[in-house]
Amino acid sequence: MKCPFCRSNQTEVYNTRTTKSGGQLWRRRRCQVCHEAFTTYEAPDLHNILRVSQDGRQTPYSRARLYAALVRALEGHSNAADALTDTIEAKILDLKTRIVSVDQVASVVLS
Repeated sequence: MKCPFCRSNQTEVYNTRTTKSGGQLWRRRRCQVCHEAFTTYEAPDLHNILRVSQDGRQTPYSRARLYAALVRALEGHSNAADALTDTIEAKILDLKTRIVSVDQVASVVLS
């Protein structure tokens, strides 16, 4: 991990926690060169998951699309939509498949 202050690759992690929603890891890092501290957030990469529509078309999974739909459904409560998106993504990962159907995603969302 590069230090955002001096661009050195010599950094160390000195604190790690899960976020409140549990979908990300929060890490506190320190540069060994300039001694500045910074925070990173790590989340699973879902870009390799394909979503199959009912007519058979495959499109890459989109967190932004799911999040936007949840914000509309929750009438603008973006904090709740963000936490719910994390939960839904965790359940999609639990399916342990690279290809998910629209019906599978809808089932996860409704559960």
